[in-house]
Amino acid sequence: MFYTSVVRLELARETNSIKLTRQILILVAIPVIFEVILVVVLLQIVARSEGAREQLIQSRRMVGHINSLLSFHLQRTQMMYLDFAGIAKRAPERIAKLEQLSGNEVRIVEELANQTEENREHWLGITRAVRGLTAGFVLMKDKYREGDKVGAARILMRSQRDMDSLYALIEATVSQESAREVRLQQEMTEYNELSSKILLSSLILSALIAILMVAVFNRNTAKRLNLLMENTQRMAAGQAPMEQIKGRDELAQIDNLYHRMHESLTVLRKHEKAMLANAAEAIVSIDQSLRFTNVNPATERIWGYSEEELLAKRVIEVIASDEKQKVGDTLTKAVGGDTEVRIETKAKRKDGELVDTSWSVSWSKEENSLYCVVQDISQRKELDRIKQDFFAMVNHDLRTPLTSIQMVLDWVEDEITEDTSPPLVKSVKRAKESSKEMLGLINSLLEMEKIDSGMIELSKASTDLSDLLSSAVQQVTGLAQNKNITLVEEIIPATATVDAGRIKQVMTNLLGNALKFSPRDSKITAILEKNDDGFKISIRDEGMGIKSHELPYVFERFRQATSDDQKRKKGFGLGLSICKSIVEAHGGQIEAESVEGEGSCFSFTLPSA
Repeated sequence: MFYTSVVRLELARETNSIKLTRQILILVAIPVIFEVILVVVLLQIVARSEGAREQLIQSRRMVGHINSLLSFHLQRTQMMYLDFAGIAKRAPERIAKLEQLSGNEVRIVEELANQTEENREHWLGITRAVRGLTAGFVLMKDKYREGDKVGAARILMRSQRDMDSLYALIEATVSQESAREVRLQQEMTEYNELSSKILLSSLILSALIAILMVAVFNRNTAKRLNLLMENTQRMAAGQAPMEQIKGRDELAQIDNLYHRMHESLTVLRKHEKAMLANAAEAIVSIDQSLRFTNVNPATERIWGYSEEELLAKRVIEVIASDEKQKVGDTLTKAVGGDTEVRIETKAKRKDGELVDTSWSVSWSKEENSLYCVVQDISQRKELDRIKQDFFAMVNHDLRTPLTSIQMVLDWVEDEITEDTSPPLVKSVKRAKESSKEMLGLINSLLEMEKIDSGMIELSKASTDLSDLLSSAVQQVTGLAQNKNITLVEEIIPATATVDAGRIKQVMTNLLGNALKFSPRDSKITAILEKNDDGFKISIRDEGMGIKSHELPYVFERFRQATSDDQKRKKGFGLGLSICKSIVEAHGGQIEAESVEGEGSCFSFTLPSA
């Protein structure tokens, strides 16, 4: 008993070590091999039975032809007696016909005898005896016709003895063939019974093999497969898998992978919980009824409720009263959606204080709930308010006085005469330039604030871009003449729907930058051309160019070139950033190309519509 258990254990181990594909191949191969053996055995039995049947048929044919031969011989003998007696009419013709039929039967019997080993000599002896009798009858007929009746009688007596010998030989041969037929018939019966027994045994054995295979499959593969499915379901439910499947086949490898995956997921869940617990943002899950189902510790900093208290509430209970409807509708629409929803609202703390929050909401199909990241944006809102107050102060407390100072300096400059002292004239001009620079900076800052706050307004209309670019070129002609710079226009007729004032601002800014950084006696080219989606405006100069590592950052605000010559050029680094925002607001793109020491090309595109 112990030995049997050990053998079964070792067999199970060996089976588990075989690849699953090989196990299936073995399970399929066993019945196939068995069926092949069964078919081979049955074919052999059928072949033997068929051989016996053919021998039986041949034996019966031989007996039949012998009977026919005897019949023809007897008829011929009878006809010869009648011919001798002169009784039968046309006896010679009938005798000749019977001799021909008898000869045919003799040839058939000889052919059949040559096809078999058994009783061949007996059959051939019969044919030889028949041929001898035939020859004797012919001789007897000739003697009788010659009148030698005594000689004919002698031949007749000798033929009678030969006839007796022939009958005895035929009787013995037929008796042997009868016994042979009985034996062959018995063999056929035995073969049929053996085939039936083999078929019945094969059915029983096939059933036993099938039962054994099912038992083996259930004991090894099916049981292990069920365990694998159980582990899969447990992992899907977030539970630890059961015992690990032993072996080295595919099922064991998959189960081993599941166990390692569970270990990795366990580590990831621990990290996830740690991240959620230490996250600065509040992370919550909300079901379809807008009730909290899961929250992290950061929610207490926003709402002042503990995790347990918050899980007992619905979302709209912790939202400002005047925004409950808006938040409820937004979250309800987000249920089942595929896109992330963002919303800003005021959260109502436990102490009644309102907190500005920003929500990022997405629907999780797997968890059938809303996944929300809530940020406290009170400080950002406060900074926005301070920023707005700052720009309001800049607009009211700086730009207005500077505008007045600019007007006074313009008046003072107009009042300057030849008698005015040069130092005073120089001071007035320096003050005027400084106030102009300050106003430019303030205007640029206010412009950027409008762009950042989305307050930039475009008054689009059908505009002749060629006239607009020519006008911008004419606007900077005076500055170009001061440096003896040639302005070249390569302009095609073009019309687009744009804000003419804003686009001219971009053109003028790019032309001004080109003039600022171009050397004397150089050339600046203004180009207007057609491109794939609309039109392209380019300003190309022959200045010092921009360093390759600085080129990607030229459109960032407060970004300026670092070369000594460019540092000497006055600017605040806001112009190109404003140009970029205006062009993108029109649905276009702006870019810069430059080769250091050869010049730069700033270009932007505008859609035709």
